[in-house]
Amino acid sequence: MPPVGCDVRKLIVDGYLMQNVIASDLRQGGCTLLLDCVRLISIFEEFWNLGHDLFKSSPEKFPVPFIAGDVFDPSHLQSVPPFYEQPISAAPALSSLISLTPLHGHVSIIHASSFFHLFDEEKQLLAAQTLASLMSPLPGSLMLGTHVALPEKGMKTELFGQQSSMFCHSPNNWREMWDGQVFKKGTVNVQANLVRVEHDLPGSSHLMSWSVTRIQVSRLFFTLIHHMYSDTFYNKTCTKQRPQHQSKIWRYIQNDTCAWVKG
Repeated sequence: MPPVGCDVRKLIVDGYLMQNVIASDLRQGGCTLLLDCVRLISIFEEFWNLGHDLFKSSPEKFPVPFIAGDVFDPSHLQSVPPFYEQPISAAPALSSLISLTPLHGHVSIIHASSFFHLFDEEKQLLAAQTLASLMSPLPGSLMLGTHVALPEKGMKTELFGQQSSMFCHSPNNWREMWDGQVFKKGTVNVQANLVRVEHDLPGSSHLMSWSVTRIQVSRLFFTLIHHMYSDTFYNKTCTKQRPQHQSKIWRYIQNDTCAWVKG
């Protein structure tokens, strides 16, 4: 039986705020992008309307908004570079949305399962860049999922005993795509693990579970940190009085200012 909103409903049952969730798909049934406006996005196969019948809910009892649209359609979701600073605009009210574009930089979690392998290599990169524009720049913002993959990237011609023509990433190639192509190198932590799926059908199949997490600062921070204790660097970049407590540090920000953070 195809999923009918189980993921988002389980999330809400576990305590996630329903008012922070929004769903989207090419149409109301099929491969769905489920968004938590300020916090969560999930992409999964479902029949949205049938979920109300199965769970005996209604739009009134389960008021998660649904927006139909194509991830590659700029009128639905405009592709812009990832955010590295907090958006100037406030997060919109989900009930007011007619597209996903106003969510740029406001989404903290994206769950994208059985999604990327639907496209060729070029479109997988485009989809990744488009979804990345939704992610909040705050540390810990996360995109994760599972899809068909291979030990080495290439075309898969057989899937679960059926003839297919599917481009598949490898874990290493997947990490390189996110950390360097989608996001600036060193600004995300990418995890990707390949699992062989056991079945009685001809051929072998692999699934890759993965996550992409925004980290606090780029690696430039770590290369500069020891300079921040030198008077030469401090006098050149900071105008505030240096704190005397060794449990606190000064952090150089790219706009030539200083930030004082507890260490």
